[in-house]
Amino acid sequence: MSRSTDVLIVGGGVIGCSIAYHLSKANVDCLVVDQGEIGAQASSAALGVLVPLVSFDNDDFIPLLLASFRLFPTLVPELEAVSGIQVEYQQTGALHMVSQPKQIKKLQQQMQMWQRWNFDVQWLTHDEIQTREPQLSEHVCAAVVAPQEAQINAPLLVQAFAKAAQNNKACFLPQSKVVGISRQGSMVTSVSLSTGEVISCNQLVLAAGAWSGMWEQWLGISLPVYPVKGQAIALQQPSHAIKHILFGEGIYIAPKNEHLVFIGDLIPL
Repeated sequence: MSRSTDVLIVGGGVIGCSIAYHLSKANVDCLVVDQGEIGAQASSAALGVLVPLVSFDNDDFIPLLLASFRLFPTLVPELEAVSGIQVEYQQTGALHMVSQPKQIKKLQQQMQMWQRWNFDVQWLTHDEIQTREPQLSEHVCAAVVAPQEAQINAPLLVQAFAKAAQNNKACFLPQSKVVGISRQGSMVTSVSLSTGEVISCNQLVLAAGAWSGMWEQWLGISLPVYPVKGQAIALQQPSHAIKHILFGEGIYIAPKNEHLVFIGDLIPL
């Protein structure tokens, strides 16, 4: 069995589904294939924090991050209206904290860098930190608050992109692993799937995330992409609920509602 599409997207996570939505919105014929269920891999485990400048110090990349961050709140109501799915966007703000006096200078340097990019941040005194988050340890000696930083429900966001794309006539093929490709020169003209189906395409978009490196041999180019292990745990909110996203030394805490909070580890890039 075979079919054709203008744009074939390999990978049904948040990136692949987002691309499918925007292409289908522009009336571009597109099809998404995924080796598993749509949104069931890394996108299903993401905690959904929208904090554009954490761990990034590449000046060439920052304008793209901030442009995307500032556009996102305008996308949310549109996406929810088209998909019928609420993505639980919350502009909770975030505290970036240190607990050792020797780390204060580094935090100040980070704040100055963020301010150079016109990102809204404010320095907090010890008393202001305790007022905002009474549950924090007295050992927290300095913090920067970024009131615009926000979060969403990551699995629901993927579902919303996929549903909105489907409503715009995009097609999805889950449980369809790519097992081979055909090329004409540097152009990929079709892919063969584990289901036996062959998909012809004019354009190929590789949005396979951590699995993208597996395409090196097929495409004949270097793709230095590999998975990085992260850890997260869900706990009940304490008696005085945490309100902000909290970034400390090696971990972050994301309060999802009045009942639930997630704790994850910060992976150095």
